Amino acid sequence: MNAIITGVGGFLGRKLAKYLLESGSKVVGIAQQASPIDLPNGIQYHQADIRNFDQLYNTLSQVNLEDVTVFHLAAQSHVGKSRVDPLGTLSVNVMGTANLLEACRRLSIKRVIFPSSMLVYAKPVLLPIRETDAVLAGSVYASTKLVSEELLRGYASEYGFSCRIARLGNGYGASGTADSVVEIILRQVKNGGPVSLKNLAPVRDFIYCDDVVSGLVALAIHADTPGCEIFNLASGVPTSIRELAVIACHIGNLEPNILETETHSKNLDDNVVLSIQRIKEYTQWQPQWTLENGLRQTLLEME
Repeated sequence: MNAIITGVGGFLGRKLAKYLLESGSKVVGIAQQASPIDLPNGIQYHQADIRNFDQLYNTLSQVNLEDVTVFHLAAQSHVGKSRVDPLGTLSVNVMGTANLLEACRRLSIKRVIFPSSMLVYAKPVLLPIRETDAVLAGSVYASTKLVSEELLRGYASEYGFSCRIARLGNGYGASGTADSVVEIILRQVKNGGPVSLKNLAPVRDFIYCDDVVSGLVALAIHADTPGCEIFNLASGVPTSIRELAVIACHIGNLEPNILETETHSKNLDDNVVLSIQRIKEYTQWQPQWTLENGLRQTLLEME
């Protein structure tokens, strides 16, 4: 596979580049940093800002690869930061996606893989959530993902793009988001406990970063027909925050001393689990990492 990865300097971008290179692919990476750290050997790196159309177009026009797949990972992916800087988030997530698609159109690059988010779904009536269930943006971040999805749909319909959208569950792994619940718990475990969290009741769908990467590649391999298809990419396994904390304590050899600081704020309907039946049937992909093994590996790699 010949691949272009936008946002290659990010957490998932570096993992994806390494995975593709180890499988024998040629990989071109794009990010706005002058020289991102920890990029794997063998990558062809270009500095470009996806918010600048001319810069992005000129960069992509230098890529001398045939039958290219673009993995569009460049984004403002932090929900809290998007709340503080909505215009900046819209600029990166929406206009950046529009710039990429238009540059690809002009260069006849028509295969795009895009990670979206489970946060685009409305409050579920039934679990697990399926791709056909209702969507409703509950945040600026979610709205940018939904708009980006519609842009991909439009380019697929208008120009014959092959677009595959992956609505991700709660991805985790070493060097992931510092204030994610997994990172918070593992930091406390690493420091010897106790584990203190606001609310232990919510149920989530956690997926290890290596499974996210293999899922994105599986979608790319099967993106052989024009159109825009949407898939959930998660573990499909419901796990409460309390269960997550107990498992983390176990792998850290700690007694499960777990404190809940805001018991009055419990929302018994705050549960999210994704159905992964569609991606399994479409690509034969399935997650390889159990939550226990993924947390153990993350804890091992944490600084």
